[in-house]
Amino acid sequence: AVVLILASMAFAPGARAEMRPEVGNYVAILVYMDVFRTSFCGGHAPATFRPQEEMRALTARLSPGDREQVRRFFAGSEYRQGQQEARGIVRQAVDTYRQAGRSEAEGCQALATSIGQEASKHRGAVERYLASAAPPAPPARANPAAKAPAGGVAGMYWCNNMIGGRFTAAGTVELLPNGAYKHNGNPGGTYRQQGDAVQFDGNLRSWANGRAKYDGNLEFDWKGDEGFHYWFYCKKG
Repeated sequence: AVVLILASMAFAPGARAEMRPEVGNYVAILVYMDVFRTSFCGGHAPATFRPQEEMRALTARLSPGDREQVRRFFAGSEYRQGQQEARGIVRQAVDTYRQAGRSEAEGCQALATSIGQEASKHRGAVERYLASAAPPAPPARANPAAKAPAGGVAGMYWCNNMIGGRFTAAGTVELLPNGAYKHNGNPGGTYRQQGDAVQFDGNLRSWANGRAKYDGNLEFDWKGDEGFHYWFYCKKG
């Protein structure tokens, strides 16, 4: 019953018609996840329910156009209407369980499982969209003016981002000697060193316009269009 209720809501909060379906569906399930955490079911929310952190990580990777659509959604009345709708869905789902002779706790736990499954599905869909939307990487070009530090810039970097005063794992970046790089093990684009900075094309273009400070490690530091401050630190290992 819970799964059917989730399907019936069609992930409708707000002006998602303006968003890419993959982005809109993911944003919507994060709204439901956030409402679940703050509802009477909140005590049954698993530790993996971190919608605000996921939203910040998502907006850091979106194109300027997609970010603007997300910003408009959260700034408008559609977001508040979506929250109200989500609260009704949580109540309806748990009441359906109680009417079937089950406990409120069982209803909350079942709904948490369904929300988690939907989040995983839409998380995968948005990852595929972001990968396909990345601009094609131009051929790597030699940069004779670049300053080569001891050991060279090529290597594996383990990335974290700062959210809410604590570090959260953000994957890996592997810089190859031929000027290409891999992001989380997949082809990401090209890079070039420019003195004490590294400029990226492709996937990492969404982090600080692709520009990282380099002192043996990589540091991306910028403020997004929606006003959030982002800081990604990638340690060479």
